[in-house]
Amino acid sequence: METSQNGMDEPLNQRVERLKIRHLRLLDLIARRGSLSAAAAALGISQPGATKLLHELEDALGLTLIDRNARGGQLNAQGHLVLDRLRVALGAMDAASSALALGADLPLLRVGLLPLVGIEALGRVVQDLLARSELPRLVLQLGTVEQLVQWLHESEVDCVVGVLGGDLTPQALAPFEITPLWQQSTVVVAARDHPLTRRRRVPLADLLGTDWVLMPRRSASRKAFDRAFLAAGLVPPAPRIETESFHIAMELVAHTSMLAVVPIGAYRQQASVLRRVAMAPAFAPSAVVMLTPKGVAPELPVVALWRDAFVRVSMSETAQVSQQL
Repeated sequence: METSQNGMDEPLNQRVERLKIRHLRLLDLIARRGSLSAAAAALGISQPGATKLLHELEDALGLTLIDRNARGGQLNAQGHLVLDRLRVALGAMDAASSALALGADLPLLRVGLLPLVGIEALGRVVQDLLARSELPRLVLQLGTVEQLVQWLHESEVDCVVGVLGGDLTPQALAPFEITPLWQQSTVVVAARDHPLTRRRRVPLADLLGTDWVLMPRRSASRKAFDRAFLAAGLVPPAPRIETESFHIAMELVAHTSMLAVVPIGAYRQQASVLRRVAMAPAFAPSAVVMLTPKGVAPELPVVALWRDAFVRVSMSETAQVSQQL
């Protein structure tokens, strides 16, 4: 609800037009740094200067945005609601600045990706857009599912392509449009001469005494690995080697007796030196989706182009991104 501060007789849109990017950045920094004083330091201004900016922002919106305390204050519920909208503007400004810095003669698209998407489909999507002369300037950021969703929430990327899983809640996904793309499967791989690759069916219990190369615990593939063992009433094996790179995992496995868990697309690229282990039961597939912010109108044309390209690739019979077991 609007407060009765000075200037409330002036229309809201006119008050908002007087705000500058620094006003918006201040609110974002209060949330990120945890206090008004820390936000002031990040902006390189005094705390009284930050307080003045905050008062101007609150006056323009007619809202109280922070609860004051000894450190200057933290965002209240209204502040968080306002920030969710302001971050869209901040993200657009950051993207525009990046495009200008690159001398952009093409639209810029900032994409958050799970590594498995780069292995499985990214090349085909880029090829599709090049063939149509629609490829934008891309900035690709890799991260975990939780990191990607946080970056999208904070408008640090324009869209995300990944899997729904990990510790995501319905509340965390509520601000986003979800476009299903394809089903992604994960497989166990070993060197071609590994004894387990000659067996037609390998129960999970037979894999407990093996050395593993696994992704970090926060990764989607590691969580799928742990869930499979737990569902069978088994304690998931601890990795002998942990790495964030599927490529490093496969290189290690190809020259040792260890096993690894990788997306099937990664395995296909290395099928000449690796073989699959017929684990039973197999890992449940994960849905690869594209996430974009809800309620952003108009949608960036470059985001729509990117989504359409992924949908075309996911539907193509020759793309080979769907699991065919």
